[in-house]
Amino acid sequence: MKKIVALVAATVLSASAVVSSVFAENTLHMGAGFPISPLKVDYDGDKEDFSSTGVDFAFDYTHVAEGGFAWKVGFDIGGANSSDIEDVDGNDASAFDFAFGFGFGGSPIHNERMTLSILGDFGIRVQNFDIGSYSALGNSVAIDWVNFLFYIGPEISYTFRFNNHIGLFANFGIFYNIGAGGFGYEATGNQAFVKLVEENFPDEVYTVSGFTFQPKLGLAVTF
Repeated sequence: MKKIVALVAATVLSASAVVSSVFAENTLHMGAGFPISPLKVDYDGDKEDFSSTGVDFAFDYTHVAEGGFAWKVGFDIGGANSSDIEDVDGNDASAFDFAFGFGFGGSPIHNERMTLSILGDFGIRVQNFDIGSYSALGNSVAIDWVNFLFYIGPEISYTFRFNNHIGLFANFGIFYNIGAGGFGYEATGNQAFVKLVEENFPDEVYTVSGFTFQPKLGLAVTF
């Protein structure tokens, strides 16, 4: 009987230790993201490549409840480049890149030292490619291409803490994008010049779709 009581007591103490190591947490993730987006644009009936790579500042706030339910809200902001669209000088076009989204899921591992979360993310991504500007003889034009995309997909996030508050994180997400893109321009000058610009950069909206693969890493602050 004493052995049984001792075994039960040891089991209860072990369970209590496990439970005490699982806690609700709030974490800020701040670091760098590297979106790789092999997109396609449905341009006049043909699907053409519109791939881009970028470097963003990544930030999110993640909450993990004691039961393991997790949610996050965050944004990425930075720049991207594409070899599939050129600026007026014939170089790869560069873009302002911005994403904002939410994630919901669970954290099968969350204790004082580490957290592993599996989330389903969704949000929007905006890319504004600067095609450039041109001016001569009193005529001028500024041209860009804008993608406005909705994305959804899974993301795995791992945080390791050196102490109760400071640590490092690494994320990896695979997101499917669907949305629209098109040229935007502002032309001034004589009527013939403006008409020429309109003919070369039609005011049309095209379907843009494809995946984004996005690793992230940086600093984690838990409180």
